[in-house]
Amino acid sequence: MQIRTVANVAVMTFATTVSLHAQRGSLSVSGQPDDPFAEALKPTGDADLDALRNLAANGSIDELVAKWLPVLSAVNDTYPEDVTLWFGARRICDEVIRNERIRNRRQIARWAIQVITYATSNSANELRPLLNALRLVK
Repeated sequence: MQIRTVANVAVMTFATTVSLHAQRGSLSVSGQPDDPFAEALKPTGDADLDALRNLAANGSIDELVAKWLPVLSAVNDTYPEDVTLWFGARRICDEVIRNERIRNRRQIARWAIQVITYATSNSANELRPLLNALRLVK
C-alpha cells in the first residue's frame, strides 16, 4: 500500500506525522500509548464531533466527500481548532482537486475556498497552498 506523509500538525504542542493510506484514505495511528492521534480520536462526549472525527480520520473518501458540508461547516464555525477535522477537510479538498467526476465539485471547491480563506485556525494554514488548485475547479 502506498503511503505518503500528509502533514506535520503545528497546532499540537508536540510533533507528529500523519500518514495517509492513499488507497483506503484513512488516518494511520501507530497504536503507541503516547501517539497523539490515538488521544485525538478518543470519545469526547460530543457525539456529533466524535462521528465527524471518525469520518475524517477513518471514513472512505467517498463517505467523506458525501458529507463535505457538515465537515467544512464544522471547521468553519463549531470546531475551528479541531486538527482531526482539518485533516478531513484536507482529504476532501485533495479529492475535489483530483477527481473530476465528483457531484457538485465546483460548489464544494467554492465552499472550501471560503472556509480556508477566512479561517483563523493554524490548521487552515496547511490547506492554504491548495487555494489556487481549488479556484481552477470547474
